[in-house]
Amino acid sequence: MASKQEKRLNISLRLPDFVVEKTDERAKELQLNRTDIVEKALRCFLGIGFDVDCSSQNELERLNGLVQTLIEANNLKTEIET
Repeated sequence: MASKQEKRLNISLRLPDFVVEKTDERAKELQLNRTDIVEKALRCFLGIGFDVDCSSQNELERLNGLVQTLIEANNLKTEIET
């Protein structure tokens, strides 16, 4: 995520359990580590180093895809039951 020229500093955070759990889930989903996810979130929040994962449109499209998958699965289930 960071270029080789960027100096990296260690910080310590205290976060609620559920935030850490969601961070770990997202990291696994994207095949990143916890540090990468926190850095990505901070960069998006601060408006620096935007990438496609910062886009709310990208998130809406991802959610729409999930909804469409659920609708199709429900339709398939209905067809099987009839």
